[in-house]
Amino acid sequence: MGLLLYAAVWLLHLAYTSLSPPTDNIEQLTWVHSLEWGYYKHPPLPTWLIWVPAQVFGANAWTSYVTGAAFTLGSIGLLWSLLSRLKGPTYASLAALAMLGIAYYNGRLHYYNYNVVPMFCATASLSLCWKAHTTGQLRWWAVLGVALGLGALAKYQIAVTMASVLAFWLHQRGWRDARQRTGLLLAALIVLAILVPHLLWLRTHDFGPIEYAMKSSLGAPLGTEARWVEALHWLTDQLLNRAVPAWLLIAAAAFAARGRAAPTSTAAWMAIDLRSDASARALLLVWGFVPLIFMPTVGIVFGADLQLQWGTPFLLFAVPAAMELASRRITWSRVPLRPALNSFVLIQALLLVLSTSRRRAGRKRCVTTIGGLSTAKRWPRCWSSRQDARSPGVTSVFSRVPVHRPAHWHCN
Repeated sequence: MGLLLYAAVWLLHLAYTSLSPPTDNIEQLTWVHSLEWGYYKHPPLPTWLIWVPAQVFGANAWTSYVTGAAFTLGSIGLLWSLLSRLKGPTYASLAALAMLGIAYYNGRLHYYNYNVVPMFCATASLSLCWKAHTTGQLRWWAVLGVALGLGALAKYQIAVTMASVLAFWLHQRGWRDARQRTGLLLAALIVLAILVPHLLWLRTHDFGPIEYAMKSSLGAPLGTEARWVEALHWLTDQLLNRAVPAWLLIAAAAFAARGRAAPTSTAAWMAIDLRSDASARALLLVWGFVPLIFMPTVGIVFGADLQLQWGTPFLLFAVPAAMELASRRITWSRVPLRPALNSFVLIQALLLVLSTSRRRAGRKRCVTTIGGLSTAKRWPRCWSSRQDARSPGVTSVFSRVPVHRPAHWHCN
């Protein structure tokens, strides 16, 4: 219920203050008219997944907003469920409140694109990796392979999650156990099997998404110094910009926990479930820090122009990782949730005020040029489904003005 209220507040705010849907949403609502095994920029899964909502509710902005929010909040809810089993309900609730403060998961809650679907796949892979590790059963390794394979059909960046699985497997010395060895191989084969149709599509379509990635970011001709600067900038932006509200909430909760005894229910949970605490700690640290190492390394080694939004699928995992680093000094089970919830409400209110101010300022600067004539767009929502006279049979979703000549957006 709390997540539904959170989604309602932010989606209404974002819909009212946005001049148009995000470009990524428009792309998906355009591609959904033709289901393929790939598109010129990205693999096909995000487009497939929005097909059913688009058929039921129409290919409109709100369909994309709700679908994007469902994947984002579903990821956080899935991670909360795992943390509740590993660390207890207080720890999980505090982590979830902190995650919701990260910029990707509030100010971009209405985005539906190739970042939010891999985030869900990465979170599911985390939970399945734990099940595969603790049970050793091949069925969990098989399901993990499915999750990773679907993640690869969403975005090739799922390689970061694959690296996390391998890092945890190595840390736990999985090579010593025949079941773990067989399980890892089974998961890899399932990933490959799921990818085969897309790989065949790539071959017959000149490897379009890969060529796009090379031309837009991965193939950026950055010099040695620029690579290090860009990598540092990306990492700093993730931890000291996007995630600052999360750190503020965690700090406020830690301050409120001083001198308090653990609640009886939490203490009882701790007495029951400390058998695999070391492995759980390793899992959370690996999932939190591997992406923060992997992405800058790609930038430094390959000279890639790291896009800031590439942190979307993985930055939520930095929260429990940071809590684990602080757990030597802070007993998170002692944190009273009411002060943490009060801090959460205050932080969210401030974020809403900042978002409103920023969007109003942006609206004043944004004009559209139609046939050489500039007109200011003052309405909050300038989208609807219409038939584009320039491309018969193609539905456009970003303007409610009949356009017979190319329209270009300019934001100064």
